[in-house]
Amino acid sequence: MFLSGLIKPKRQSEFSLPGMADEQNQQELNNNPIDTPVDQEASSANIPPAEVPPTPKPALKNNDLIFWGGIIILVAGSVFFSANFFSSNSLSIVTTPEVTPTETPSPVAGWYDYENTDFNFSLKYPPDFMALPKEETPNIGSGDFILGLVRLEDNQTTNIIRVNVIRNGLDSYRITGVGAGAIFHFDSQTGQWLNQNDQSLENAPKTLTAPVKAFVYKGGDMNCVDDIITIPNELGNLIVEIINITCDKSVGKEYVTPNFKLDSELLISTFSLTDEIIADINGYYKKSDRLNWGDTPVQCDSFVITGGDSWFIEKYKNMVTQQGNTVNYIDESGNLVFNLELGNLPEPDKTNIVNSSQTANINLTVEEKKLNGMGVDVCFSFVEVIGVR
Repeated sequence: MFLSGLIKPKRQSEFSLPGMADEQNQQELNNNPIDTPVDQEASSANIPPAEVPPTPKPALKNNDLIFWGGIIILVAGSVFFSANFFSSNSLSIVTTPEVTPTETPSPVAGWYDYENTDFNFSLKYPPDFMALPKEETPNIGSGDFILGLVRLEDNQTTNIIRVNVIRNGLDSYRITGVGAGAIFHFDSQTGQWLNQNDQSLENAPKTLTAPVKAFVYKGGDMNCVDDIITIPNELGNLIVEIINITCDKSVGKEYVTPNFKLDSELLISTFSLTDEIIADINGYYKKSDRLNWGDTPVQCDSFVITGGDSWFIEKYKNMVTQQGNTVNYIDESGNLVFNLELGNLPEPDKTNIVNSSQTANINLTVEEKKLNGMGVDVCFSFVEVIGVR
């Protein structure tokens, strides 16, 4: 639209058109006025015919120069503007620096490892806890004492951890509530903890969110509060019991407010059970004469265990003496006689086992089977032999 101001309409008088006199012709006209008589015959006889002047090219007037100059300026300006625009706004690839995500440090980073190979479990505990002897650990819970830990602050006890092992399953396990006096047992049919009157109470043990199946009972009195954590190892037919204790004897007649320096759920998040329970035992082979169901006489491939992993020996002795297991038995010398399954063994291993004797013991590595509640006969073996030495 702004170009219209530069275009000016041209008038015919602004151009030199063919037939118009130039300056030389005009001078000759001035020298020969119209009123001077002219000899027409002489003129026609002596004067050659006048040459027709060439058609002159139109000359650019001032207005044309202004017009075309404006066009040139306009084009040059457009080119200059475009060059600068695209130069200053040219597309470029912007490289975004790679941002490495910051990893959130683990809340158990720097904790110490504890592993129990006898009962096949492990856990972690903070570095500000130290070992505590059994005689200095509060006698809470049931079963055999395994580990005691204590945290001191200004030489004052602020937190105690006690770990017990119970050589039974959940069916015979009991939790005694400190202070409340309730005794809880686990009902496998309903999956609930019931008191001695088979009632489900609000303060009964609760399921913990943990990598393993675990329950926590929160108890306490006017001196101490405690979390009793129960972790059943159904494959090993035993229970790991972890008790988290904090005390404040200055409270008086009021119940202690929980002030754990070690959160129970954080502690259990580090706990793990061995999926495959493996034991080393030594002894010798024996053919056992037994009576199968229906009093049918049978002979079983048995192994008299004279040494090895104590947890394994005590566990299966306990099954015989306290749980009524009649598959294995204890001989007159007090040794556990344990059934073996030899059918799937390589022939050399089978021969080495059968040739062992009371004076020539052999070492075996065995792995416990997952029973899945199946029925067994009197010659059933709870383990598979995975190594013979």
